[in-house]
Amino acid sequence: MSIEIQVLGAGCEVGRSCILLTIKDRRILFDCGAHPGFEDEDRFPAFQKLPSGVLNEIEAILVSHYHFDHVGGLPYLTEILSCPAAVYMTEPTEELSRLLLKDFVATSKGRNQSCPYTESDVEKCLERVKTLQLGDQVTVGTPNDISVATFYAGHAIGGVMFFVQHAGTSVLYSGDYCMSSDGHLGAARVPFGLQPDVFISEGTYCNVLYPEGRFRREEELVDTIVKTVQNDGKVLIPIPALGKTQGICSMISKHLESSALANIPIYITEGFASKANMSHIKHSEWTVTRKLGCWECERRQGGKKRSRFNDACSHELLKNLRPFHRNEHWNLVYQKGPMILFATPGNMSTGVSCDVFKVWSSSPQNLVVMPGFLLTNVVSSRVSSEVLAATDTSAPDIRCRTVNQISHIHSDKRGILRMCRQIQAKGVVLVHGEKQRLTEFKKELGQTLGVPCYAPEIGELLRIDTGELKRSGFGDGRRNNLSELTTKWRSVLSSYERMTKGGSNS
Repeated sequence: MSIEIQVLGAGCEVGRSCILLTIKDRRILFDCGAHPGFEDEDRFPAFQKLPSGVLNEIEAILVSHYHFDHVGGLPYLTEILSCPAAVYMTEPTEELSRLLLKDFVATSKGRNQSCPYTESDVEKCLERVKTLQLGDQVTVGTPNDISVATFYAGHAIGGVMFFVQHAGTSVLYSGDYCMSSDGHLGAARVPFGLQPDVFISEGTYCNVLYPEGRFRREEELVDTIVKTVQNDGKVLIPIPALGKTQGICSMISKHLESSALANIPIYITEGFASKANMSHIKHSEWTVTRKLGCWECERRQGGKKRSRFNDACSHELLKNLRPFHRNEHWNLVYQKGPMILFATPGNMSTGVSCDVFKVWSSSPQNLVVMPGFLLTNVVSSRVSSEVLAATDTSAPDIRCRTVNQISHIHSDKRGILRMCRQIQAKGVVLVHGEKQRLTEFKKELGQTLGVPCYAPEIGELLRIDTGELKRSGFGDGRRNNLSELTTKWRSVLSSYERMTKGGSNS
């Protein structure tokens, strides 16, 4: 049996994730994103590289999470290119995707930028969505015989991995995932010994090893923020993804107990950001202490497990973030005194984050907390590399301090290797990473695991004969039964839920 994997987006790049899987003439599409750094034909997946008629043969579109580079091209595919496939995603992903896509349409119109689809297209697209639950095992396609299971991915609220089985062949698609908790979302959790024929894994940080002492570095970041506002400075936190808002809130919330931030106004930009924040509160069962437990972020105090950062206090802080509306609150940007602002977009190319940065960046008293991962061709990457003034004649005089966010929403090299060992795949396909990183890691991973590894570029078609793939030296080589694994997985989720209800955050 052979399978085909064609990378239409995120092949040796980060952005516009889109992977076409074909098993025995049955086609499944993983994600359909857009690249936030482009407005030309490179914004959306390379559908033009597909033979005529293939889009009509896609039976299901599986969306891993709501981030723009994974869902931003979905209305374009379904409404403009008229792909008839059913769309599957979790409830939080559907809710946040609706907010994100409508916000993209509105902001594009406000900036006189091109947007190929309308708000009506977004609604029509999402009308066909069939929602999935964490741990679900469903069948899709026509006939209805392609098995799809979901597993917790971390990274973003509602984010899942997809395990697809058909005709004796299986593929695990990771989307974006993280093997450690960020204090808000839990670590990715997939059953041991899943044994897919192919694992399609993201490789954003595949050549990075997160340094030890993460809690210490988080506390240093929070202390920097606190000292800035205590000295009447202002803090700008561009939001690359809404999960970062909640992650940072979980860090700074402990200072509310000591009143260090008790009287400091904390704002979040009105519109998508504030609405999405409420969605995070609504779906808090996806967070570490609400349902999944957080082994990485717990420590023992007086014989009880305790979250490193007070999640109950963090939850209250999320509720009390003040909405920042440009027309009503712009005068606050120029007022003296401390202030913390979570502002979109994360790349600071336009919008509130860009305009506020131009005002606040001229003062050494202020602080900008830069996104953890910076896409090329966006303003934030040039600011971080301190070359903005040389490349942009309209750049402000940058005197403010900048620090990088503690980015643990993607797996590092150690995490990817641990996931590969855990699931015992026959072959690995690396996507969603810069070309040099993926090329180097592909060789290292193949040598370490003893399995074929691939890092295809945009448009490249992989044909993999699963019969020729050899199992790496894991386990006894017998394929586990998915139903049994799913039952065990649900049992694990139930145990986490009982644990958290029992007061693990006391």
